[in-house]
Amino acid sequence: MTTNQLTNASLFTLAAFAGSAHAAFDLQITEIWPGQAGSDITEDWIEVTNFGDMAWTAATDGDLFVEDASGDDGITDAVMVQGLLSIAPWESAIILHEDDGTGAATFNADWGNPGVAVGYADGGGIGLGGSDDSYLFLADGTLLDTAGYPDTDGSPTETESWDVLLGDWSTISNASAAYASTALGGDNDDTPAIGSPGTAVPEPATAALFGLSAAACFGMRRRA
Repeated sequence: MTTNQLTNASLFTLAAFAGSAHAAFDLQITEIWPGQAGSDITEDWIEVTNFGDMAWTAATDGDLFVEDASGDDGITDAVMVQGLLSIAPWESAIILHEDDGTGAATFNADWGNPGVAVGYADGGGIGLGGSDDSYLFLADGTLLDTAGYPDTDGSPTETESWDVLLGDWSTISNASAAYASTALGGDNDDTPAIGSPGTAVPEPATAALFGLSAAACFGMRRRA
């Protein structure tokens, strides 16, 4: 873990705590898998993390919708997420772009069973390509978050996910604990993917200690 990664992750953790002063869910896009060169290991996906202090529940808060174009038309062109009923505080979930919900088993096998909830969107919602942005909506049209990534030509091997929190392509054992996938793909069908599905943030108690420790370190760096 580099100093910059530690500082970025720590500051984001502190910001997440500050943003949840009022009881509410706070869903944010924290990782993007736009596919890779050669054979894709899994369908395109985004990771969504709840930084709030209340769970998002589809039954009471409304379904989630995703879109990958400009977002100019709001929820009009977005696609409903299926298979996710709730996301607890500090929990992450994956939204696959596939059409029948069977991809969850493949996703879990390909990523070594990370223990993360997996939903899916049937249609053009998150069919990522080029340098698309991802948009996350509630059913009433409220835009919850949007996140983009650079063109995959800029990634070291075109096999890394984009870590939205760190603002960088995933690397093994980064601040988000990224790791290599079980399945192989890539240009020659022999390269694993690198990502951290389901591990965008530590557990709340750990995050609090991590954030306070990082703040102290940051203060010492300023005094040095």
